[in-house]
Amino acid sequence: MTVVNAAGHELKARIRLFLVGMEWGLAHDGTSPGLYGSSTGGCAGRTGVGNATFYRYAWEVPERSAVCARNPRATTDSVANYLRFSIGYHLETPNPLRAQDGQYSGSVTYTVGNGQQIDLGQGDYSDSELTLQLLLDVVHDFKVRFASERPTVKLAPEGGWAQWNDHGLTPARLYQELPFYLTTSMDFSMKLRCEHDAGNRCGIRNQTLGEVVPVDVDVTLPGMRNLRDGRPAQDTPLSPDDAQAPRFTPDGYLMQRRSTLRFTAGRDAVTEMLKAPGSHWEGNMTVVFDANP
Repeated sequence: MTVVNAAGHELKARIRLFLVGMEWGLAHDGTSPGLYGSSTGGCAGRTGVGNATFYRYAWEVPERSAVCARNPRATTDSVANYLRFSIGYHLETPNPLRAQDGQYSGSVTYTVGNGQQIDLGQGDYSDSELTLQLLLDVVHDFKVRFASERPTVKLAPEGGWAQWNDHGLTPARLYQELPFYLTTSMDFSMKLRCEHDAGNRCGIRNQTLGEVVPVDVDVTLPGMRNLRDGRPAQDTPLSPDDAQAPRFTPDGYLMQRRSTLRFTAGRDAVTEMLKAPGSHWEGNMTVVFDANP
Protein backbone atom coordinates (compact mmCIF):
# COMPACT_ATOMS: atom_id res chain seq x y z
CA MET A 1 0.00 0.00 0.00
CA THR A 2 1.01 3.64 -0.44
CA VAL A 3 0.77 6.37 2.20
CA VAL A 4 1.16 10.05 1.28
CA ASN A 5 1.79 13.21 3.30
CA ALA A 6 0.46 16.72 2.67
CA ALA A 7 3.49 17.63 0.56
CA GLY A 8 2.87 14.66 -1.75
CA HIS A 9 5.77 12.52 -0.55
CA GLU A 10 4.98 8.82 -0.73
CA LEU A 11 6.02 5.81 1.33
CA LYS A 12 5.47 2.20 0.37
CA ALA A 13 4.20 0.09 3.26
CA ARG A 14 3.17 -3.53 3.63
CA ILE A 15 0.35 -4.63 5.90
CA ARG A 16 -0.54 -8.20 6.79
CA LEU A 17 -3.32 -9.56 8.96
CA PHE A 18 -1.80 -12.03 11.40
CA LEU A 19 -4.68 -12.42 13.87
CA VAL A 20 -8.45 -12.67 13.52
CA GLY A 21 -10.55 -12.55 16.67
CA MET A 22 -14.29 -13.13 17.09
CA GLU A 23 -16.94 -13.31 19.75
CA TRP A 24 -20.02 -15.44 19.22
CA GLY A 25 -23.42 -15.30 20.80
CA LEU A 26 -25.10 -18.73 20.54
CA ALA A 27 -28.35 -20.12 21.91
CA HIS A 28 -27.59 -23.09 24.12
CA ASP A 29 -28.36 -26.41 22.48
CA GLY A 30 -25.70 -28.68 23.94
CA THR A 31 -23.03 -27.72 21.39
CA SER A 32 -19.98 -26.06 22.93
CA PRO A 33 -18.99 -22.80 21.24
CA GLY A 34 -15.43 -23.74 22.19
CA LEU A 35 -15.42 -26.13 19.24
CA TYR A 36 -14.77 -23.09 17.07
CA GLY A 37 -11.69 -21.96 18.99
CA SER A 38 -9.29 -24.21 17.10
CA SER A 39 -8.68 -24.00 13.38
CA THR A 40 -7.61 -26.08 10.43
CA GLY A 41 -5.66 -25.01 7.37
CA GLY A 42 -2.42 -24.03 9.08
CA CYS A 43 -3.81 -21.42 11.47
CA ALA A 44 -3.26 -21.66 15.21
CA GLY A 45 -5.97 -21.11 17.77
CA ARG A 46 -5.49 -18.84 20.77
CA THR A 47 -6.96 -19.89 24.10
CA GLY A 48 -10.51 -18.54 24.27
CA VAL A 49 -12.99 -17.72 27.01
CA GLY A 50 -16.75 -18.17 27.20
CA ASN A 51 -19.64 -20.31 28.35
CA ALA A 52 -22.51 -22.17 26.75
CA THR A 53 -23.98 -19.04 25.16
CA PHE A 54 -20.94 -17.06 24.01
CA TYR A 55 -17.35 -17.70 23.10
CA ARG A 56 -14.46 -15.31 22.42
CA TYR A 57 -11.46 -16.65 20.54
CA ALA A 58 -8.80 -15.82 17.94
CA TRP A 59 -6.87 -17.48 15.15
CA GLU A 60 -3.26 -16.72 14.25
CA VAL A 61 -2.83 -16.47 10.50
CA PRO A 62 0.56 -17.61 9.11
CA GLU A 63 2.45 -15.43 6.66
CA ARG A 64 2.27 -18.07 3.96
CA SER A 65 -1.00 -18.43 2.10
CA ALA A 66 -3.51 -20.38 4.18
CA VAL A 67 -7.24 -20.79 4.60
CA CYS A 68 -8.24 -20.69 8.26
CA ALA A 69 -11.42 -22.67 8.80
CA ARG A 70 -13.34 -24.76 11.30
CA ASN A 71 -15.96 -27.38 10.53
CA PRO A 72 -17.15 -28.76 13.88
CA ARG A 73 -18.46 -32.28 13.93
CA ALA A 74 -21.56 -31.29 15.84
CA THR A 75 -24.31 -29.36 14.10
CA THR A 76 -26.78 -26.90 15.53
CA ASP A 77 -29.93 -25.20 14.42
CA SER A 78 -29.30 -22.23 16.71
CA VAL A 79 -28.77 -18.74 15.32
CA ALA A 80 -25.23 -17.52 15.90
CA ASN A 81 -24.38 -13.84 15.96
CA TYR A 82 -20.93 -12.34 15.73
CA LEU A 83 -20.94 -9.89 18.60
CA ARG A 84 -17.40 -8.67 17.98
CA PHE A 85 -14.83 -8.99 15.24
CA SER A 86 -11.22 -7.85 15.66
CA ILE A 87 -7.96 -8.15 13.78
CA GLY A 88 -4.27 -7.95 14.53
CA TYR A 89 -2.00 -6.60 11.82
CA HIS A 90 1.69 -6.32 11.14
CA LEU A 91 2.83 -3.15 9.39
CA GLU A 92 6.18 -2.90 7.61
CA THR A 93 7.35 0.57 6.64
CA PRO A 94 10.53 1.94 5.06
CA ASN A 95 13.29 3.27 7.29
CA PRO A 96 11.71 6.37 8.92
CA LEU A 97 15.14 8.03 8.98
CA ARG A 98 14.87 8.24 5.20
CA ALA A 99 11.33 9.69 5.23
CA GLN A 100 10.41 13.35 5.29
CA ASP A 101 8.51 14.93 8.15
CA GLY A 102 4.74 14.88 8.08
CA GLN A 103 1.62 12.84 8.63
CA TYR A 104 1.17 10.13 6.03
CA SER A 105 -2.25 8.65 5.30
CA GLY A 106 -3.45 5.72 3.26
CA SER A 107 -5.95 2.89 3.28
CA VAL A 108 -6.27 -0.77 2.41
CA THR A 109 -9.54 -2.60 1.76
CA TYR A 110 -10.42 -6.25 2.32
CA THR A 111 -13.51 -7.87 0.85
CA VAL A 112 -15.92 -9.46 3.34
CA GLY A 113 -18.47 -12.17 2.70
CA ASN A 114 -18.94 -15.75 1.62
CA GLY A 115 -15.96 -16.71 -0.55
CA GLN A 116 -14.21 -13.34 -0.01
CA GLN A 117 -10.91 -12.43 1.68
CA ILE A 118 -12.58 -12.41 5.09
CA ASP A 119 -15.18 -15.17 5.10
CA LEU A 120 -17.14 -15.82 8.30
CA GLY A 121 -19.35 -18.41 6.68
CA GLN A 122 -22.70 -18.26 4.99
CA GLY A 123 -24.93 -15.66 6.52
CA ASP A 124 -25.94 -12.03 6.45
CA TYR A 125 -23.19 -9.40 6.43
CA SER A 126 -23.73 -5.77 7.28
CA ASP A 127 -21.06 -4.69 4.78
CA SER A 128 -19.07 -6.16 1.92
CA GLU A 129 -15.76 -4.43 2.69
CA LEU A 130 -13.46 -3.73 5.61
CA THR A 131 -11.29 -0.65 5.08
CA LEU A 132 -8.35 0.21 7.32
CA GLN A 133 -7.40 3.88 7.39
CA LEU A 134 -3.78 4.40 8.44
CA LEU A 135 -2.23 7.60 9.78
CA LEU A 136 1.55 7.51 10.23
CA ASP A 137 3.41 10.43 11.81
CA VAL A 138 7.07 11.02 10.98
CA VAL A 139 8.62 13.58 13.33
CA HIS A 140 12.38 14.00 13.09
CA ASP A 141 14.70 15.31 15.77
CA PHE A 142 16.84 18.25 14.75
CA LYS A 143 18.84 20.34 17.19
CA VAL A 144 22.07 22.32 17.06
CA ARG A 145 23.68 23.44 20.32
CA PHE A 146 26.62 25.79 20.73
CA ALA A 147 28.33 26.63 24.01
CA SER A 148 26.80 30.13 23.90
CA GLU A 149 23.90 31.79 22.12
CA ARG A 150 26.22 34.15 20.22
CA PRO A 151 29.51 32.29 19.74
CA THR A 152 32.56 34.44 18.99
CA VAL A 153 35.52 33.40 16.86
CA LYS A 154 38.99 34.93 17.32
CA LEU A 155 41.41 34.05 14.53
CA ALA A 156 45.00 33.33 15.57
CA PRO A 157 48.05 31.46 14.23
CA GLU A 158 48.59 27.89 15.27
CA GLY A 159 50.78 28.12 18.39
CA GLY A 160 50.06 31.82 18.91
CA TRP A 161 51.78 35.00 17.71
CA ALA A 162 55.26 34.32 19.09
CA GLN A 163 56.85 33.50 15.69
CA TRP A 164 55.57 36.79 14.26
CA ASN A 165 56.33 38.95 17.27
CA ASP A 166 59.80 37.49 17.92
CA HIS A 167 61.02 36.59 14.45
CA GLY A 168 58.77 38.38 11.97
CA LEU A 169 57.63 35.11 10.40
CA THR A 170 54.31 35.47 8.61
CA PRO A 171 51.78 32.88 9.80
CA ALA A 172 50.58 30.44 7.17
CA ARG A 173 47.03 31.04 8.35
CA LEU A 174 44.85 32.42 11.10
CA TYR A 175 42.07 30.14 12.24
CA GLN A 176 39.81 28.93 15.00
CA GLU A 177 37.63 25.86 15.36
CA LEU A 178 34.17 26.29 16.84
CA PRO A 179 32.66 23.09 18.29
CA PHE A 180 28.93 22.42 18.50
CA TYR A 181 26.67 19.46 19.20
CA LEU A 182 24.29 18.04 16.63
CA THR A 183 21.20 15.89 17.13
CA THR A 184 19.47 14.82 13.94
CA SER A 185 17.66 12.02 12.19
CA MET A 186 17.09 13.85 8.93
CA ASP A 187 18.79 15.46 5.94
CA PHE A 188 19.68 19.15 6.03
CA SER A 189 21.76 21.69 4.15
CA MET A 190 24.12 24.35 5.47
CA LYS A 191 24.24 27.88 4.10
CA LEU A 192 26.33 30.92 4.84
CA ARG A 193 25.24 34.55 5.25
CA CYS A 194 27.84 37.33 5.28
CA GLU A 195 28.04 40.84 6.65
CA HIS A 196 30.98 41.45 4.28
CA ASP A 197 31.13 39.66 0.93
CA ALA A 198 34.50 38.54 -0.41
CA GLY A 199 33.79 36.89 -3.74
CA ASN A 200 32.25 33.49 -3.05
CA ARG A 201 33.29 33.70 0.61
CA CYS A 202 32.53 35.78 3.65
CA GLY A 203 35.07 38.36 4.74
CA ILE A 204 36.32 40.34 7.69
CA ARG A 205 36.80 44.10 7.42
CA ASN A 206 39.54 46.44 8.57
CA GLN A 207 37.59 48.67 10.94
CA THR A 208 39.83 51.65 10.13
CA LEU A 209 40.60 51.46 6.40
CA GLY A 210 37.61 49.42 5.25
CA GLU A 211 39.52 46.71 3.39
CA VAL A 212 37.97 43.22 3.33
CA VAL A 213 39.83 39.90 3.23
CA PRO A 214 38.20 36.49 2.73
CA VAL A 215 37.69 33.85 5.42
CA ASP A 216 37.12 30.21 4.51
CA VAL A 217 34.46 28.37 6.50
CA ASP A 218 34.21 24.59 6.54
CA VAL A 219 32.37 22.04 8.64
CA THR A 220 33.01 18.53 9.92
CA LEU A 221 29.97 16.43 10.91
CA PRO A 222 30.88 12.93 12.13
CA GLY A 223 28.21 10.45 11.14
CA MET A 224 26.96 12.57 8.22
CA ARG A 225 27.58 12.21 4.49
CA ASN A 226 27.45 14.65 1.63
CA LEU A 227 24.48 13.79 -0.58
CA ARG A 228 26.26 14.97 -3.72
CA ASP A 229 29.14 12.51 -3.63
CA GLY A 230 28.42 10.21 -0.67
CA ARG A 231 31.65 11.18 1.08
CA PRO A 232 31.89 11.75 4.83
CA ALA A 233 31.14 15.33 5.87
CA GLN A 234 34.71 16.27 6.75
CA ASP A 235 36.20 19.72 6.09
CA THR A 236 33.29 20.48 3.75
CA PRO A 237 33.45 24.12 2.57
CA LEU A 238 30.47 26.42 3.08
CA SER A 239 29.56 29.19 0.66
CA PRO A 240 27.23 32.21 0.62
CA ASP A 241 26.01 30.92 -2.76
CA ASP A 242 22.92 28.83 -1.93
CA ALA A 243 23.33 26.90 -5.19
CA GLN A 244 26.56 25.47 -3.77
CA ALA A 245 25.14 24.73 -0.32
CA PRO A 246 26.11 21.18 0.71
CA ARG A 247 23.31 18.86 1.77
CA PHE A 248 24.00 16.16 4.32
CA THR A 249 22.33 12.91 5.34
CA PRO A 250 22.93 10.97 8.58
CA ASP A 251 24.23 7.41 8.68
CA GLY A 252 21.69 6.83 11.47
CA TYR A 253 20.20 8.65 14.42
CA LEU A 254 22.78 11.11 15.77
CA MET A 255 22.49 12.23 19.39
CA GLN A 256 24.59 15.15 20.66
CA ARG A 257 27.31 14.37 18.11
CA ARG A 258 30.28 16.70 18.54
CA SER A 259 30.88 18.59 15.31
CA THR A 260 33.12 21.46 14.24
CA LEU A 261 33.00 24.67 12.24
CA ARG A 262 36.40 25.98 11.20
CA PHE A 263 37.14 29.58 10.19
CA THR A 264 40.40 30.21 8.32
CA ALA A 265 42.10 33.28 6.90
CA GLY A 266 44.66 31.94 4.41
CA ARG A 267 48.19 33.15 3.67
CA ASP A 268 47.13 35.82 1.14
CA ALA A 269 44.59 37.25 3.58
CA VAL A 270 47.13 37.21 6.42
CA THR A 271 49.73 38.99 4.27
CA GLU A 272 47.21 41.72 3.49
CA MET A 273 46.21 42.08 7.13
CA LEU A 274 49.82 42.41 8.31
CA LYS A 275 50.27 45.43 6.04
CA ALA A 276 48.27 47.31 8.66
CA PRO A 277 49.97 46.58 12.01
CA GLY A 278 47.70 47.02 15.00
CA SER A 279 44.57 46.95 12.86
CA HIS A 280 41.32 45.34 13.98
CA TRP A 281 39.36 43.16 11.57
CA GLU A 282 35.91 41.76 12.14
CA GLY A 283 32.73 40.61 10.43
CA ASN A 284 29.54 38.77 11.24
CA MET A 285 28.89 35.41 9.62
CA THR A 286 25.69 33.42 10.00
CA VAL A 287 25.63 29.68 9.43
CA VAL A 288 22.14 28.46 8.49
CA PHE A 289 21.18 24.85 9.23
CA ASP A 290 18.29 24.36 6.83
CA ALA A 291 16.16 21.28 7.43
CA ASN A 292 13.68 22.37 4.73
CA PRO A 293 15.82 23.54 1.82
